[in-house]
Amino acid sequence: MLTRWNPFWEIGKFERDFCDLFSIPPKATWAPRIDISEDDSRILIEAEIPGLAPEDVELVVEDGILTLKGKKSLKKDQDKRSFLVSERASGSFTRSFTLPSSIEINEIRASYDKGMLIVEVPKKPPKIPKKIKINISS
Repeated sequence: MLTRWNPFWEIGKFERDFCDLFSIPPKATWAPRIDISEDDSRILIEAEIPGLAPEDVELVVEDGILTLKGKKSLKKDQDKRSFLVSERASGSFTRSFTLPSSIEINEIRASYDKGMLIVEVPKKPPKIPKKIKINISS
């Protein structure tokens, strides 16, 4: 099973433990939850991005890396209110994924429906070796 290493995990754990110890609410950050699956013809990336419009999200493929960027903003009138509880995170996010060389970069498609971003990454058809007939000369 492939596990994505997060170099900031230990820092995040320290912040959570510190905030728990002193009952301080941690700074809210977020990144969309991602599912990646594949079949014989494609890789499918599904990202939960509720509350974001498609124009708030950017997909870029460069040097074999697919990068998902976006920003989730709270409504402007929320800045004027005093919150009793605030659990929703906002801010910018970036998620990057290394793509295998066996994909069709120019055929990548993305769609958005009910808070789900779906990125379809088609695979190149498998290469079939060409058999060469050997002529025998006498």
